[in-house]
Amino acid sequence: AAAMQRLKAGDFSVPIRVRESDALSDFVSDFAQMHDGLKAMAAEDRARLTAAVADLESVASSLSDVGPAPEKIRRIAQEIRGVGARYEL
Repeated sequence: AAAMQRLKAGDFSVPIRVRESDALSDFVSDFAQMHDGLKAMAAEDRARLTAAVADLESVASSLSDVGPAPEKIRRIAQEIRGVGARYEL
């Protein structure tokens, strides 16, 4: 139950243990595989978001004299950064 609560909260940092004596070992094994898959997807998404933030910040820097656009781009980059930080890997 604790593992499901952690997963529900976006915490992928703790691996799921499967015990041989567990009557539901197939279910637990499937759950562990799902956990690992979600963790990998979240890591890939975080890497993509990090790259997008770097690109946005680069564009904002190159537009430093173009009115409010750079600040708006920086706010968007900060929002994207927050999305990537939501998950604990």
